[in-house]
Amino acid sequence: MIIIILVSIFFTYIIIYGIIRYLKYSTIPKNFIKTKSIVEYYEERAKWTSNSIDLESGGEISPIYYKPIITYEYKNQKIIYEPKIPIRLKSANFDINFEIFFDPNNPKNARHRTI
Repeated sequence: MIIIILVSIFFTYIIIYGIIRYLKYSTIPKNFIKTKSIVEYYEERAKWTSNSIDLESGGEISPIYYKPIITYEYKNQKIIYEPKIPIRLKSANFDINFEIFFDPNNPKNARHRTI
């Protein structure tokens, strides 16, 4: 019974942590500056899921998704955007534009918005 309660508390904590993290990084603070960004390329990714360490016992590969590698410039310095909320797209679409907003006091602290 205690184990069930502890597991429930653990998963509740994980869910609350995820919600707080999403809310924190999905908003753009007022002091952030909008800048032009470029999608340099896409990384093709897939995730291997298995219930066992033994690879011969099987597992599944998640559907392939594409992670855009986005750059922006500040004071002639090229910065690679590292989103706090993952960007996963079904295709490598260079027609998608991303608005990047960054903190002028810490240019690597940035947020995105898809337009």
